[in-house]
Amino acid sequence: MPQENDYQSRRERAMAFLRGKVLRRTESDVSGGVSGVFSSSQTKYALFLYEDDTFSYEITEFRSVSSGGNSIPSEDKRTATGIWEVQILNDKPFLVLVQDGSIVKRWRNGIGGEGIHLLDDEPWNRYLIRK
Repeated sequence: MPQENDYQSRRERAMAFLRGKVLRRTESDVSGGVSGVFSSSQTKYALFLYEDDTFSYEITEFRSVSSGGNSIPSEDKRTATGIWEVQILNDKPFLVLVQDGSIVKRWRNGIGGEGIHLLDDEPWNRYLIRK
């Protein structure tokens, strides 16, 4: 059974690795119906993990509905801020976002290769935060 200081060491290494990074992911969807109405949506996620253990989580959604040559676009952006940490639960690292003292998001944390980070097995692109 791992010692408490092993968990602490793994936690600290994971946090040091993520500090000063931004994780980004994009989801897209296009659908067309028999009625001649087409819709598309794109959701962009950006998670900024700052050096002082604070975060900014941005979700930007773009939508467009087209029919008969006309298009109606819309955009919605939401931002959450708080503190972030890595917790070791059941011997696995989790990236945890805390807002106003409550956990608002918890992902299983992993590395997917050069420049790729895995959150709950979903690939996110990992970059340094530009100052």
